[in-house]
Parts: sequence; structure tokens; C-alpha cells
Amino acid sequence: MNLVKYLEQHAARHPDRIGLYFEDRTWTYAQVDATMSRIASGLRGLGLQKGDRVAVMLPNWPEFHFCTHAAWKLGAVEVPINTMYREEETSFILGNAEASVVFAFPEAARMIQGVRTELPSLKAVVAVGGDAPAGTMPFDELLAQGDPVCLAPEMDPDDLAAIAYTSGTTGFPKGAMLSHYNLIISIQRMRDYLGLSERDNVMQALPCFHSNASLIGMILAWFLGSSAILVERIESRKFLETVSRTRPAMFASVPTILYDILHLPGEDVESAFSSVRYVVFGAAPTGPELRRRIEERFGLKVLQSYGMTEAPNSVTFDPLVGRPNLDSVGLPMEHLTIKIVDEDDNALPIGEVGEICIGPRTDGPHAGLFKPMQGYWKSLEASISALKGGFYHTGDMGKLDEDGFLYVVDRKKDMIIRGGNNIFSAELERVLRTDERVEEVYVVGVPHERLGQVPKAYVVLKPGADAREEELKELIAARLARYKRLEHVEFVTRESLPRNALGKVLKRELTARELAAYRVGH
Repeated sequence: MNLVKYLEQHAARHPDRIGLYFEDRTWTYAQVDATMSRIASGLRGLGLQKGDRVAVMLPNWPEFHFCTHAAWKLGAVEVPINTMYREEETSFILGNAEASVVFAFPEAARMIQGVRTELPSLKAVVAVGGDAPAGTMPFDELLAQGDPVCLAPEMDPDDLAAIAYTSGTTGFPKGAMLSHYNLIISIQRMRDYLGLSERDNVMQALPCFHSNASLIGMILAWFLGSSAILVERIESRKFLETVSRTRPAMFASVPTILYDILHLPGEDVESAFSSVRYVVFGAAPTGPELRRRIEERFGLKVLQSYGMTEAPNSVTFDPLVGRPNLDSVGLPMEHLTIKIVDEDDNALPIGEVGEICIGPRTDGPHAGLFKPMQGYWKSLEASISALKGGFYHTGDMGKLDEDGFLYVVDRKKDMIIRGGNNIFSAELERVLRTDERVEEVYVVGVPHERLGQVPKAYVVLKPGADAREEELKELIAARLARYKRLEHVEFVTRESLPRNALGKVLKRELTARELAAYRVGH
């Protein structure tokens, strides 16, 4: 079992089929496989072998996935790194993973080279794109040393394929250990659920360093044997042209991408999306109105998904048939089960809010198929806590209804505790979104001298709309319990909100701003 073997098989059977679109270039499957083989054999020449860690810190360039799959051709382990990380975060991951090689864009390569003496396991910093900084190895030099034929070894199902570092609320990221089995099962279930085949091109516009984005993007396409489409950055008109030219059947997105495209004029906007059957949203909530406008204008189906790196990938999906339950994040994938537990890990009945936990089914044809991550790299205590009883404990608060739909009520870390009462910010956000003037809203807890915390809403209004703070406070007061009342409202622009690479608003940064302001005043 080795994920890259699927690509090798497609290259052998259909060498001239287009395997990759990027900008105005194309690669056949034969060319994709040969490039990966050259990288893999070049790495072997540096002394790398099965189990060694290969870090990849690159933008959405083809080389990202060439290098990732090259690592798998050696039986090595991929370690993706966020391209926005600075020196401290990057050096921590490289040191913690004990990476042997890192592929990095020139600025990052220069940064890493500057701390290389602190990374004893690092044998080479390979600079990709542009001039290689002093002391680093040019990517073309590694390619030139490689052989165009390098067949991947068979791996045990539990052999590691990736260590994906996930952001924590405090301290440094933790590395989720994902096996080849984890990744292959995730992709297989995605393929079967959506009914995808080698005729369905798949586009990736979200960052390659985000493991789930790649699993539902490039890696999925090469698993299917279809054409992968990689987008370096989102520019609405250029994105539209790429969709029209390459004809993807699906892609994962965040609401902000489709929001911008919705506001483009012209009939060519609709025709460009004629091949697209599915757009999957998972990184940020999709308002019912935005979903309706996307589906009506483009004639496709929007699917809300809930997932995480540790699962890995999608845990729930909207049903493909019938109207979605817009308040939920969908139904559990058929190969896994979800339970809701209290603080003592006891299962809670239908409708009660507790921590969302994900585990294998114990009955039916998919019994025992699902496995969560193996644990967190070099973090035994965190691994034991997260995987109690064979279930992955997500840290999210939610509930199930009688029909099996999952509702994510809040993140544990986002819970507001007001005078001993728990307030779920997602509940306030849901009510505020019912006001037709509200485009986006994010509720966080802000410090209060007597009560500990009180809710504050950051609100983005629709273009041309006008609203007063008191009106939104009254809306909450009329719909929810008194202790959930909204204390503060700040009207902001979309551009002023802090977001990650996937376009998801970073509530922790909003909370940090409020805490800093509170400390100044006290």
C-alpha cells in the first residue's frame, strides 16, 4: 500500500493523458511520474531512505506535489509547512520532525539556511524557483542528478505518509501522524460518495500545504487518473478563465472565493462553470443566501463538509439528494461514526451538546474501516488524550439530531463563559445572520471585570446596508436567553478581519486584540 502507486499505474496505462494543468502549461502523466522519479532518486543520492522526513514549504506550484509524491516513492514521510510561517515556527517544525531535507521557495530557503546550525538532522535545503541562496542546493541540480525511473516500494498500511502540523490555541503546532492507509481510505470514500471517475478533472485552488485541501484536490485527481488543475493564487477573472479552459468537475473552496466571482458581470461567468458539479466548502461556514445564489447562478451543488487533519479530511457531508439541512454540517460519512460525549467521556443522548468524537463503525460493510490519525508526533500525552477509547476527540462542541445530522455548536476554545454560564458564539452568529443586512458576523468573548467574559460581535454589512448596534442587540435579546445578550457590536469591513490562508477568520486574533485593549485600560 503506497499512495503514489496509483499515479504510477495511471502513468503506465495512459502515459499521454494530461496529468496536470498549471497556468499555461500542461504535463502528461508520463512527465509527471518522470519528474517525481528524478526528485526521488536525487533524494536517495543525498542518503535519504524509508521513514525519513521530507519537508515541503512551497506555494501552489507543481513542485509542491512533485516533491511530496517523490518522498512517497522513497517510502519517506512528507511534512508540509505553511508558507506564511516565520523563522520560529518553521525551525520548530523542522526540528521537531527531524526533517532530513526541506524544499523551500528562495526567501524561505534563505531563512532556513540562517538557522541551519540549530537543525542537526537537516542534510540539505533545496531552493525551488529563482536563484538559490548561498549554501542551499538549487532544485535543478537535484533534478539533474536523478533518474526518470524510480518505482515506489510497497508500504505497510500503518507506515507514515505525512506528519501534518496543526495549529494549536497555545504553544507550537502538533504534528498529526497520518498513514498511507489513512490517506487512501479518505480518498476512496470521497470518490465513492461523490461518484467520481477518471473522467472528472479536479481543481485545487486552496493552499497545497493544507493537507485536507490537497487530499480533495491534486491527490484526489491523481488517485482517480484524471487531470489535476492547480491554481497558484485566486484572481477572479483569471480563476474564471482557468475553470472555463480546464473543465473541472469539482473543487474545494471557501465562501470568499465564490463571493467575489458572484459579483463579476457577464454571461461568461455562468458558462465557465458549466462543467462543475460540486463545490465543497469546509473551512468556513456558508450562509444560506450565499449558497442559494451560487447554486442558482452556476447550476452546481454546494456541499458543506466538516473535517479536520486528524480524521483525516471530511467527516460529514451534505446529502447529495434532497434539500440540505442548512443549520447542520451534514451527515457522517458512511465508514465512520460520531458520538457526543460529556466531560467524563460518557455518551450523551440525541440533542444534547457535548464534545464531538469520531471513530470506526462496528457494524455493516464498513465496520472497522475508519482509523483516525496514529497520534501526535513526539507528543504521547496529547495523543492519549485525543484518542481515548479509539475515538478522535475533536475539541469541538456539537450535537446530533434524530436524523443523524451533526450540528457544530462551537469550538471548546471559542466558548464564552459569562458569570459561570456557557455561551456558544456560533448560536449568536446564527441568529445575527438571519438579519438580511448582515453579510458576515463573528462573535468572540471579551474580558469583563465582574463577569469574566461577555460577547462581542464583529459585523460586516452587505454593500449599501445600514444598521445600528442597538438593533442587533435587540435581535439577540428577542431570540435567546438573557445571559446570552450581546454587549458590544463593532461594524467592520471584510478586508479588516484577520484570515488564514484558507480565508477563514481567525477568531483567536480578534480575541487577542480585545484582551490587549482591556489590559491597556486596566
